[in-house]
Amino acid sequence: MAVLTQADIRQRVAKHLKIIASGQGLRATDGETIDNALVDVLASLKRGSFVQYDITAIPDYAAIPLVLLVGALAAHGVNAANPNDYAVLAKGAEPEIRRLEYEHDEEERGEPELYI
Repeated sequence: MAVLTQADIRQRVAKHLKIIASGQGLRATDGETIDNALVDVLASLKRGSFVQYDITAIPDYAAIPLVLLVGALAAHGVNAANPNDYAVLAKGAEPEIRRLEYEHDEEERGEPELYI
């Protein structure tokens, strides 16, 4: 399993919010806003016991829903165009992280899947 760093997620969120183009730098204040949103999202997911990972090693399978959640939280702070649209895009992201974590845990345990 590949892992992503805080910087990787920051760049992906910035591109998702369309506040930078490829090859451009990110304003320090925007980077800080995104980093704070990432910390808050991970803390919320940990509080609900959905994830065990932290900001230093984010599994690649969680990248897309995590970017959506962080983008929704950071959109107003970075003055993204149409910031409320990002909340709509992130609507299913938390359940998707739960599903991915469950599947990943199941794979690690090697437990058989049960079918009804």
